[in-house]
Amino acid sequence: IMINIELNCASYEEAKKLKGKIISKVRKGDFDTWSYTSLQKKDLPLLEDFIFHNPEQFVNDKEKNVVFKVEIRGDKVVFIGGYWTGNPVPTYEMYALHTGRLTEMLLKIETIPPLKVLP
Repeated sequence: IMINIELNCASYEEAKKLKGKIISKVRKGDFDTWSYTSLQKKDLPLLEDFIFHNPEQFVNDKEKNVVFKVEIRGDKVVFIGGYWTGNPVPTYEMYALHTGRLTEMLLKIETIPPLKVLP
């Protein structure tokens, strides 16, 4: 079971700007234990954006292998829980733990819109 987070913005443009701000802060290291990567799917022109908590954990302990795909859906920034293939499927508790840490990180960003956690 994956857990998702939605940030409801006023418009698509606001959602795009907020996604860029979040990814920029993660890439710059503003959140110590978070990292960013992007992947390109076969036959798709767009990169997919991912953030994940404490990259050393999934190298040293593959049970903690939770990642969040970051995408825009209309006027929302959505964080979709997932995991790196080839590693064990994380438990619900592990998804919940990482979702909590993601929520904590998002709440540190000024001007964050209301968020909704969805199972």
